[in-house]
Amino acid sequence: MFAGNEEGAKQAAKFYAFFATAKMNDIEPFEWLKSTLERIDDNPINKIEDLLPVKVQDAV
Repeated sequence: MFAGNEEGAKQAAKFYAFFATAKMNDIEPFEWLKSTLERIDDNPINKIEDLLPVKVQDAV
């Protein structure tokens, strides 16, 4: 709503969607984000879905 510009609004929307997805799946957003940032360097690209706040197969 008060993002300053269109790009800021797009970035804010991404965070809002992330927090909503996490809450809908009973995941604490800060803890998930912290854990993901700690694991991301060692995570193989073909296992990227392991880092999502919801499993890909559950979202389909």
